[in-house]
Amino acid sequence: MELFKWSNRYSVCIDSIDEEHKGLFKLINSLYSSLTEGQAQDILSEVLDKLFEYTQKHFRREESLLRAANYPYLANHIALHEYFEQSIVKYNQQLQDDPSSLTIEILSFLRDWLIQHIQGVDMDYVPYLKDKNLS
Repeated sequence: MELFKWSNRYSVCIDSIDEEHKGLFKLINSLYSSLTEGQAQDILSEVLDKLFEYTQKHFRREESLLRAANYPYLANHIALHEYFEQSIVKYNQQLQDDPSSLTIEILSFLRDWLIQHIQGVDMDYVPYLKDKNLS
């Protein structure tokens, strides 16, 4: 079962970035499936670790492209990425204290952040990357 499906409305029209975003959707949907099957507590920490590693790679690659494009809002974009990473670390720490209290909260945060980030700030950089032929 999926929490949300990839659609063209999430596409930044840059294949490599879209594929990485799809990977994020897959990780979040994996967590959701586990939750609906009653297994989320068993794998939540593992999924958060994978998500943290995946987003670090994705964010650094995206930031590198934005740097190459002289994207004027790079500092703000990096700050948003750092906020996400810090949130994942915080959730993982809270999970160690009380594993049962966070599952829905984490899912909501992940879904909302990813959708808002992709449809908001990620869409803003597309013209800059395309202008520099970095797509």
